[in-house]
Amino acid sequence: MSTEPWAYQAEATAQPHVVATLAPNRWAINHMDLHVDNTGNAAAYDISVKFDPPLENSDVRANKGVPFERIGVLKPGQNQQSYLCAFEKIHAQSYEVTVTWKRRFGDSAVETNRYTLDMAGHKDVSRLGQEPIVQLADSLKKMQEDLRGLARGTKRLQIDQFDQSDRDQERARIRERYAQIEAEEALEKAEGEQGRASTDSSPEA
Repeated sequence: MSTEPWAYQAEATAQPHVVATLAPNRWAINHMDLHVDNTGNAAAYDISVKFDPPLENSDVRANKGVPFERIGVLKPGQNQQSYLCAFEKIHAQSYEVTVTWKRRFGDSAVETNRYTLDMAGHKDVSRLGQEPIVQLADSLKKMQEDLRGLARGTKRLQIDQFDQSDRDQERARIRERYAQIEAEEALEKAEGEQGRASTDSSPEA
């Protein structure tokens, strides 16, 4: 290990800081996700996350363990998240959260972050519309469903076909228009010649 002053300074300013929170799911605001974030500027190792009272999974995750009780490593700015349960299941809870980690793998020194997480802060939360990425995902899902319907033959594309009959009608309309133009030009020419003939036959003063 370097003994240079700048090395000690760099080590002192490189601090991991890990927090665990519960936040509304981006797809459904009445469901909650568990988030574990390293908000520091150095990696955190051997991370332990404990909630008191303990977290409980939703019914759909009843046969699985609570996520992120142990995490091997989190890089600076890295986030881990997982669906937990419906908000109504924990809306009245206040948790004492204890997060511990080490600065180096295998270190004996353990750093601890303790705080209270009160779910009352999430009551009466509302959202105006969906996030753009959720709207995009919904649009892509709709497109996939439409394509699957086309592949199975349950849906049909509405296509305007331009067949031989349409081409014949178009040619007939063009010929009719040209004939009309030629007739108008011939009429104008005849009227012009008639006017000149009248001028030539008029008596001299």
